[in-house]
Amino acid sequence: MRIVEPIEVELDRPRKLLLTLEALKRAQTELNRERQNDPPKAIFRMMSEEMEKGVDIGVDFCEVMLWAAMLYDDPGITIDQVGRIMPWTVTLPLLNQLINGAYAKVDQSEELPDVEKKKKLNGIATSGDSPA
Repeated sequence: MRIVEPIEVELDRPRKLLLTLEALKRAQTELNRERQNDPPKAIFRMMSEEMEKGVDIGVDFCEVMLWAAMLYDDPGITIDQVGRIMPWTVTLPLLNQLINGAYAKVDQSEELPDVEKKKKLNGIATSGDSPA
């Protein structure tokens, strides 16, 4: 089982969205290009800045992040296509789920010190555990 499952949505067809590292790298490149950031900003800084805006979040940010997440299911999809198929009414909740919901899905059933949680997530056995 995956640590984080793709989010399934019904748009022009059933789609699965997942922000992978490759997707985040492509979103970072695209947002820096669109916004002409010099020097370029890290994707996590841009995500943090945008999510703090609440309802003032940039449409360009929404479109690029959703495009990046859709690359998981449809590697050939374009940003323009995402803009045509994504209803605005679900954009912010879906974006919030993609960015913030991933952290909630990580197994937090055990209370481990932060260092031990990081080891577990990285596949490093903790004392008494055997690698899976």
